[in-house]
Amino acid sequence: MYNLNSPFSFHIELTDKCNARCVQCSRNFIDDLGNLNENPNLCLTEITIDKYKNIFKDYLHKTKTITFSGNMGDPIFSKDILKITKYSFSHVLSNSGSLTIYTNGGFRSTQWWSEYGSFLKDKSHEIYFAIDGLEDTHYLYRVNTRFDRVIDNAKAFMDAGGTAHWSFIRFGHNQHQEDECRSLAKELGFKKFTAVNTQRFYEKKQIDYKWQDENFSITKYKSDPLKIDEARQNFSLEENTNSIDCKVDKRNEVFIDSMGHVHPCCWIGGHEYERINKMKNTDKLNDFLFENKKYEPAWKKSFLNTIQEDWYQHVLPLSWETSPCMICATKCGKGKFKTIRQHENL
Repeated sequence: MYNLNSPFSFHIELTDKCNARCVQCSRNFIDDLGNLNENPNLCLTEITIDKYKNIFKDYLHKTKTITFSGNMGDPIFSKDILKITKYSFSHVLSNSGSLTIYTNGGFRSTQWWSEYGSFLKDKSHEIYFAIDGLEDTHYLYRVNTRFDRVIDNAKAFMDAGGTAHWSFIRFGHNQHQEDECRSLAKELGFKKFTAVNTQRFYEKKQIDYKWQDENFSITKYKSDPLKIDEARQNFSLEENTNSIDCKVDKRNEVFIDSMGHVHPCCWIGGHEYERINKMKNTDKLNDFLFENKKYEPAWKKSFLNTIQEDWYQHVLPLSWETSPCMICATKCGKGKFKTIRQHENL
């Protein structure tokens, strides 16, 4: 699966901790009383600077891209994020390498964001701030974050020279504000505006929840029947329904979660995190591929040794032609509609 003679890209979940309680996030759940809660089985751990250095001790200056994001946490919540960022540029990334970060932007002070922007201003980087609406709608999905604080942090970062993008999830409750958000993003100095439709409503059109003893709800995005042709551009359709077109295989990308476990991608990593920590029933995913899989943290066992194991090089790739797991089939299977994130330069 991996080309050991080519540079690697890395997708790293620095922590599974987060300040937000996003309604559809896997780290949260709505209990029988309707209350939005953090899952009690979360590890609440992180990759420290010492662990990070150990991961890359034998792989210096060979990395083309690093992405700090993940399934359960926000990278800015990592206590060593600044040290890790500096080490990434001084020891891990190649001279032409770049860093990408996805964050809700609601954590830390404007002073911290200004310092972070000052460090990154002369380096190849981009940070996506998740801002799902304006002051009266953003908080409905990004629970426990404040629109004004996110904007202030993003402005401090950009004013110091940082490159920021506005990332917008379309919902029924905010879709009327998309154009206004796009205009505001341009006015404030964001370089891109990205938009995507969430796929996590499943059969529901509305999700109700309680937060701090108040009732709230998020609603599903409603397509405009007059813009059918435009809506179709948000999807792609391949013909061969039996094969897998693996995204990370093309990028030679490794995903490392907050526990240090090495996975081919964040989708498999998220499933394994939930399975290992017994967060929810994963029996329906045809997961015979993972039944006996064992993991060691990447700071103890080199990721280079891990990805050369038979499971990564043969078992998983061969399954794509015969009986792919549901994760591979859903995320990278041809013959399925896939939502595409739209990127617009501002």
